Amino acid sequence: MARNYHRRLALAVALMSALLAVQAFDLQRSLLPPELAGLSAAELLAAVTADPDCTFANPTDATVRKETACAGCTVVKTCVYAGSIGWIAGKNSSCSGGTPWCNDGACSATPSPTLNCNSAKADDTFQCPSNGYWPNLASCNKYWMCTSAGAFAGDCSGYNNAVYDPLTTLCVPKSQVTCSTISCKNAPAYQVVPSAPWLYAVCTSDNLADAVVLKCENQNQRYNGTNCVNACNQAGRFPLWAPDSAAGAAGADTGSYFECVANGNELIGPTVGKCPGKGTFDSATSRCTFT
Repeated sequence: MARNYHRRLALAVALMSALLAVQAFDLQRSLLPPELAGLSAAELLAAVTADPDCTFANPTDATVRKETACAGCTVVKTCVYAGSIGWIAGKNSSCSGGTPWCNDGACSATPSPTLNCNSAKADDTFQCPSNGYWPNLASCNKYWMCTSAGAFAGDCSGYNNAVYDPLTTLCVPKSQVTCSTISCKNAPAYQVVPSAPWLYAVCTSDNLADAVVLKCENQNQRYNGTNCVNACNQAGRFPLWAPDSAAGAAGADTGSYFECVANGNELIGPTVGKCPGKGTFDSATSRCTFT
């Protein structure tokens, strides 16, 4: 008799727990994501499990059935209490604007110290041509760092009289770089970036933010409005670029080079040179090598 009583009691407790879970689902259905909100209570019980992000103590007050947690660096997750199942994931909401980070279950201006979030966020106002450093076409002080995650803004304004140097990709004194910006309003479709003549912008509208930045094969060329040609953007010896050659952009004649010589603030050249005999030009050392 006692054994049957305990068995019936355990069954009643299990049924009551399941009933409470069903009631919790029904009461909190508006908090569930769309893919779950349309399921029946029985289907919900079979479809969901406790969510690892929702690490809350079970409520003692039956009216408390919702909490929030961080589901990553920029997403707030609603956690719904589902009786015997525990806490399950409800709807997600993305943080943005002045509070772009999820911190302690709410959107915040600062990232969570426990989620290892980088406070830098990609900026979609610049179209990255490729990974690397790119000048900001609207400001001499600013630049872009392009990664697989997008464009991140850099700024030299924190240094006294400093501007961004596209050649060295560093912040340098203003006296070392001739910097000027470009505008796409009533401007030619193709414009050379003055501080980086191996770069040129394609204006697709009057809005500079819509411009696409393109580049020549290397920093020792200049876009002349039609093609990229050898140019003296810095002093030194450089491989002779021959885009029309059978060998491609690297140059057909590996024994030739061009040279740019500094004369005060002026660069003289480019002057084409050729290694004697069967010598080849080594771009790593800027010298002719012989075997």
